[in-house]
Amino acid sequence: MEIALFFSPLKETFFSTPDNTLGGQVEAFVEEVPHWKDKDIVILGVPEYRGEESTSEARNDLAEIREAFYQQKNNFSQLKIADIGDLNLGLTLQDTYLRLEEVIANLIKENCLPIILGGSHDLTYAQYMAYASLEKYVHLINIDARIDLDVAGTSLKKEAFLGELFTQKPNYLFGYSHVGYHSFLTDTEELKLLEEVGFDCFRVGELKSNIHETEPIIRNGNLISIDIDSIRASDSPCSFSPFGFTAEEACQMMWYAGHHEHMSSLGLYGYSSQKDIQKRSAKGYAAMLWYFIDGFYSRMGKATIFDSNYTKYIVPFESHTICFYKDNLSDKWWLEIESDEGANKLERNVLVPCSHTDYQDATEGKLPDRWVQAFTRLSL
Repeated sequence: MEIALFFSPLKETFFSTPDNTLGGQVEAFVEEVPHWKDKDIVILGVPEYRGEESTSEARNDLAEIREAFYQQKNNFSQLKIADIGDLNLGLTLQDTYLRLEEVIANLIKENCLPIILGGSHDLTYAQYMAYASLEKYVHLINIDARIDLDVAGTSLKKEAFLGELFTQKPNYLFGYSHVGYHSFLTDTEELKLLEEVGFDCFRVGELKSNIHETEPIIRNGNLISIDIDSIRASDSPCSFSPFGFTAEEACQMMWYAGHHEHMSSLGLYGYSSQKDIQKRSAKGYAAMLWYFIDGFYSRMGKATIFDSNYTKYIVPFESHTICFYKDNLSDKWWLEIESDEGANKLERNVLVPCSHTDYQDATEGKLPDRWVQAFTRLSL
C-alpha cells in the first residue's frame, strides 16, 4: 500500500519541539512518508465533515489537536509511533469511507494500531468496515451522548449511521456496547431494539457514579469510537450538552482502552475548532490520546486464563453454575459461558469481562446482566 497516494503531509512546526516531547520523537509525514510498518501505533487525520453538514469545504480542525498533542511530554521508553498525515478525501462521502476502510484494514494487517482523528462521528462506519473486509468478528465500544440509530430506516449521516452498520451483510459485529447515552436524548424504541439483540447500553449517570465500572465494558471491545459530545461542555466547549463525562473520566476510559490487549483501533471524532474556546477541547482530546498511549505501553501481554495467577470461583444456580475468574495481579474479573449452555453459536466456552460487582450479585442469587446479555448474543 502506497501511503503517499492517500495522504497529505503535515506542517513541520508540529514536530519542531524538544526531544522530551512527543513531537520530538514521533516519526511524521512532513517531507517523506515514515516507515510505518514497524510501528506500534499509526496516527491519521480524516478531516471529513460531510456526514454532519452539506458542504465539502476543507477544514483544518485537526491541526489544533496535533498542536496540543505533540507538545506533551514523552514519558515512554520505547515509543514507536508514526503520524502519516491527513487522508485525501474522496469526491463523495462514500468514497472517503471506502478509502479510510482500506487504509485501516492495511494497518491492522501489519499489526499497527490505527488512531483516527476525525471528522464527524459517522466515520465509525468505515472504522468498523475495515474489520468486516478482513472478515474479523469484533465488539464495538461506542462512547456517545446519543444513540445514532434511525429506527425508521438507514442512513450514513452522523446521527443515524448505526442503522447501516448494524444491517450490513455479511455482518461481523459480534457485540456492541453503547457507553454514556443521555436518557432525554434516547428513544425507548432504540433501547429496546438494541437490548433484544443482546447489545449493551449504559446511561452516563450510572457510570459517572463509579467510572471504574467502564473497565470491563471497554475490556470487551476490539475497536473504540468516541464522540466529543460525550464530554460535558464545561470541559469541552465543542460539546453540545452541559451533561456528560468529565475530561478526567474520559482520560480514565482511554487508559482502559489502551491497556486492553485486544483493542486494535481508536477513533476520536467530532472536534470543531470553530466551537473550541481557548482550545480546551483540543487539549482534552490530546490528553485522552496521551492516556491511551500510556495504557498501550502498560499492556501486560496475553496470559492464559487458567494459569496460576488466576483464582476460579464457582457460583451455583438452580439450572446451571457460573464460573468466575479473578486475575490476582490486576484484579480483573471474567465470567464464563460454557459451550453447552443453550445454542452457543461459537461452540466453545466464552470468557466475558466483568467486575467484582457481578460476582457479588451472583453470590446473592442475582443472575448478572452481563451473563444474560452475552448468553442472548451467543444464542441469536
